[in-house]
Amino acid sequence: KKLLTKVENVMNTNIPTVNFNSPFDEVIDTITTGRLGLCIVYKNNQLVGVITDGDLRRALRSDNKSRFDFVANEIMTSNPKIISQNQMATEAESIMLEHKVNSLIVQDDNKKIVGIVQMYDLGI
Repeated sequence: KKLLTKVENVMNTNIPTVNFNSPFDEVIDTITTGRLGLCIVYKNNQLVGVITDGDLRRALRSDNKSRFDFVANEIMTSNPKIISQNQMATEAESIMLEHKVNSLIVQDDNKKIVGIVQMYDLGI
């Protein structure tokens, strides 16, 4: 069954998003309410990064500035991994394992973000 499943059939279409300059508390609220352990960062309606629970933990351990003075662009991971909704779930699994990530951003044929697929969605 997994061999015949496309990403679009298992992805989450609830996409938690924040702006490039969103404050730390907004990022935390968005990740919490999104219930995926991450949020996507946009600047001028363009995807510029992703913030995961791990990124939040690293920011909280940082000595660079007061923990709650961070904004989204200071803690995000640029160039997140992306997959097409038309690709097979097995390809998503391979990409996640290769890059040691738990989530991929899903886009349609027009490069519009349409979802998020996670290891858990693949039954791994």
